[in-house]
Amino acid sequence: MPYQFIEEFSGGDICFEVTGKTREELIISAAEATMNAMVENLEDIQDQQSVFIRCEHRNFDLLLFKFLNEIIFIKDTQRLLFRM
Repeated sequence: MPYQFIEEFSGGDICFEVTGKTREELIISAAEATMNAMVENLEDIQDQQSVFIRCEHRNFDLLLFKFLNEIIFIKDTQRLLFRM
């Protein structure tokens, strides 16, 4: 699994660590971890539609943050779950 949840985190949010050989793999792993925090089994998400998300930022960590915020926003407003 390209991510693991960190149970020792004591905040109100979730905490996970992702791995990947490329930045693209890191983004995919982070998106899957984010969705897995909301859905027990990612296999339950059916492929019904594609969504194009465009995010830009010079700093990779802020780009990742913007992207994860965007998939959470789309989940909340359009009631869509994502599977990478």
